[in-house]
Amino acid sequence: MEIRIIDPTAEDLELLAPFLARHRDAIAVAPPRWTVALARDYYSRLPPRNKQVLRLLAHPDRDGQYSAKDLRAELGTDNLRGSTAFFRRTLTDGERTGRWPAGLPVPVESIRHGGTVVRFQITYHRDHPDLLEVFQAAVN
Repeated sequence: MEIRIIDPTAEDLELLAPFLARHRDAIAVAPPRWTVALARDYYSRLPPRNKQVLRLLAHPDRDGQYSAKDLRAELGTDNLRGSTAFFRRTLTDGERTGRWPAGLPVPVESIRHGGTVVRFQITYHRDHPDLLEVFQAAVN
């Protein structure tokens, strides 16, 4: 049996408390997941360059990856330094202010080989295998 409780009110939790207490050994808490609405809100708060990177990664014709070389050409820059920092910072700021649930995976990461960034990707997470599809729906 699986029971999902999505966005319960305080009153709902109060009513559920006896049930949850009685069955606490059988309760597993699923990690938080991105939804299209959360992804849209997150995207709207990114700096312009990060929006452009995310939009390129989430393009329907792509697999969520972009080589650093191609991304430099697309953005018209030789420097991608700090390109992923704002993805994490925006997420952390949203968690700290209660805008998004804590524990969401950072959606974009840079992949390095020998200290050099070789590509950017919408991260695959075992607990969130549909992350690319969520962001494709959110930004396209």
